[in-house]
Amino acid sequence: IILLLIPSILLLTALIYVLFSGNSFRESSVNLEIEGPATVTGGSQVEYLIKYTNKSKVAIENPELVLFYPKDTVIITEDAVINTDTQRFKVDDIKVSETKQEKVKLLFVGQRGDIKNLKAQLTFNAKGIRASFRKEKSLGITITNLALSVTVLAPPSIINDQNIEYIIDYRN
Repeated sequence: IILLLIPSILLLTALIYVLFSGNSFRESSVNLEIEGPATVTGGSQVEYLIKYTNKSKVAIENPELVLFYPKDTVIITEDAVINTDTQRFKVDDIKVSETKQEKVKLLFVGQRGDIKNLKAQLTFNAKGIRASFRKEKSLGITITNLALSVTVLAPPSIINDQNIEYIIDYRN
């Protein structure tokens, strides 16, 4: 009798595994990445790639990507230069094992040592699941240099009606 039960138990276990694991969804199977430099020269154009990958066993429906830009960041597109805090991308559904990406060109304005935070947020539904999911990723970007450096030299004090000279040194 035991020899007859073992194959039945193995068959039942395999059937349960196939039925319940085939369409399972794990939020951790959806990846969101920001690729690009973590240090920039202030006033220079920099390109970032926002990648999102569906490694789950079900399609992703109604995805929406939102980018949150740091204050004083300029977005450079083919048509215009935009100064906004957020940018929304409506994305087509993401198939199983598919990777999609958005490319943005930015110009960061600030002082040497400033840290700017670029944040990406992907909201979506998994096929067959009513719940809405959200993935977020941030990248801290440090301004290490400035595209234009200006130095002004002037006398420490002046006397009334005295002519003075300023030396202005600027480098690009």
